[in-house]
Amino acid sequence: MTARGDFRSQVGGAGEKGVVLIVTLIILLLVTLVVFAAARGSTMDLKLASTAQQKVATFQAAEAAVLRVTESIANLGEPSRDATPVVNSYDFAANAQTGLKVSTTQSFTAEAAAPGYSIRKGSAGFRTLFYDVEARATTVPETGIQTVCLLSL
Repeated sequence: MTARGDFRSQVGGAGEKGVVLIVTLIILLLVTLVVFAAARGSTMDLKLASTAQQKVATFQAAEAAVLRVTESIANLGEPSRDATPVVNSYDFAANAQTGLKVSTTQSFTAEAAAPGYSIRKGSAGFRTLFYDVEARATTVPETGIQTVCLLSL
């Protein structure tokens, strides 16, 4: 029996009984901190990806609205500098949670006569009309993401 008691006194003393527990708890705490840091990083990556996706969606919606307006000259409004700009509004569903609100403004900017000849006798050419078309796309509900697409034609 005395040999066994002598062995314990040589390997570790009575004051070292809780060291393994403390070291284990410190390692567990470090592993927990690493896991929380990884989870926070993946949450941030998800937010960044979602924001990038919303930016692309707002740009595509603004561009689609500009193309929709420019399909016909009737959408552009009166060719007069005194005419009030034409304002249209469109709603697009981006996904189940968010939507996109797009408003377009079309305004006449200038008129120019193009030199040349027409089929009609005595005609000096044809008219060229210049318009500015602006589309603003924002996310609904409001997240602060807005895209403006401007086309001069």
